[in-house]
Amino acid sequence: MIDLLDQQTVNPDLAEALLPRAEQVMDALELGEAEVSLVLCDDPAIQELNRDWRGFDKPTDVLSFPQDGEVFGSEDGSSPVGETDAVELPPVVLTESSEGSEMEPPPIVWPDDDVEGELPDVLGDVVISVETCQRQAEECGHSLLDEATRLWIHGLLHLCGYDHHTEEEAQEMREKEEDLLALFGERGTVAPLVQL
Repeated sequence: MIDLLDQQTVNPDLAEALLPRAEQVMDALELGEAEVSLVLCDDPAIQELNRDWRGFDKPTDVLSFPQDGEVFGSEDGSSPVGETDAVELPPVVLTESSEGSEMEPPPIVWPDDDVEGELPDVLGDVVISVETCQRQAEECGHSLLDEATRLWIHGLLHLCGYDHHTEEEAQEMREKEEDLLALFGERGTVAPLVQL
């Protein structure tokens, strides 16, 4: 199940167009009833998250907040296409308030230790800056929806345990991204990841 929070002002139709794709990716990954929050925001909101949780005071394209407490985003806090790294930090959930968005850490939900390889019922949160997404779509020559789909897939794969610290991991993650993008006729749109 995807809990979608649309806080962005770039494109009022993006959330409605992205949700069916996001659900199709969840189905393709056989995530069943797993819960994921998808937040679409503008650059100032993701910059605040990037600053507060990662120490980088600049916007980025996508951040993943798995329930296990690892936060994924660009190594230097910027948004080079496909370049991300993991930092050990507490999980975060965005909640609406009268003053805008505020962060409240939820209780951590751990997977059942007795069942090896299973994902938790609540995977975590994927936050996409639609402003940065729009710029990257223009740079790459594809649509905003295609770029948002790519970022959703990348963020969701991090929630599922994929990473790219080694060339082998990066290759495995790229191949999985390509397979999932092919659901939408977008094979070949995954940028190579820069190794850290």
